[in-house]
Amino acid sequence: REFKDMADDGLVELHPDLPWAACTFWLYCIRVLPGENRPDRDDLIRGLTERQIESRPFFHPIHRLPPYRDCARDDDLPVAARLSPTGICLPSGLLLSEEQLKTVAEAVREILRTKTRPGAGT
Repeated sequence: REFKDMADDGLVELHPDLPWAACTFWLYCIRVLPGENRPDRDDLIRGLTERQIESRPFFHPIHRLPPYRDCARDDDLPVAARLSPTGICLPSGLLLSEEQLKTVAEAVREILRTKTRPGAGT
């Protein structure tokens, strides 16, 4: 719920809520949506790191790993190719307090709404 306004503003894409599934929130991930002069996923990771908030990129698509590079191309798996460079896994877990979760959400919001991409001019 902390990220709903960012999704409404077109900054991030959240995992879908499906009527037949309940999210476990084992790993909470968002996609940073591309936009002109807007921070990308790596800018967000750097900004969170500066605030001492751990995060990490999405998993690498299997077809890009060395043993499987000859099995498929990005054209064969366009969803994996699209999601991987834009996805970020945020802190999650049962031991995170409500205050810590709000701190993460506020940091993401601040970075995505106020920073421009490096070298973008303003």
